Amino acid sequence: SDACPSRCAYPRERPAGGVALTITEGMRVHPTSLGLANTVAAFDDRIVDSLRTLVDAVHAEGAKLAAQILHVGRQAGGHNSLSAAWGASALPWSGTAAIPHTMTAAEIVEVVHRFGSAARRVKDAGADAREIHLGHGPLVQPVLPPANDRPPDAPAAPPPRPPTARPPAA
Repeated sequence: SDACPSRCAYPRERPAGGVALTITEGMRVHPTSLGLANTVAAFDDRIVDSLRTLVDAVHAEGAKLAAQILHVGRQAGGHNSLSAAWGASALPWSGTAAIPHTMTAAEIVEVVHRFGSAARRVKDAGADAREIHLGHGPLVQPVLPPANDRPPDAPAAPPPRPPTARPPAA
């Protein structure tokens, strides 16, 4: 019998067809990032065993697996959302989006630590690489220069620097 659930089928089929690296869907690093009911929760230790099953299935086909981690930030709000949108400010991500909860500096620190914990979990599951989703508006991208979407209780902005990000320690 196949130990890999149906969610493994697509990532396993890619390397069977010759793909050398498959990247997971975005795995949420914090409960405030759930958005939809069928998202993968990398903020919970219970993910390790099921993710290890996926990693093993991809490895069995001769490929590597990278796990993408993210917090959807101010994009979480909406009619399908399980959690309120969070952002570094009250700026919605679009003209029709909900106004996000403005994160405090302490909440930002908590989420940063959660990125590190999620990265550790996917490493413990055997993922070959970790990728932090920084594109098209999730929580991390808007706070990088030049956007500088900052919480009101944050210290003054440092001088501008190139838009780079350092991965969290795993």
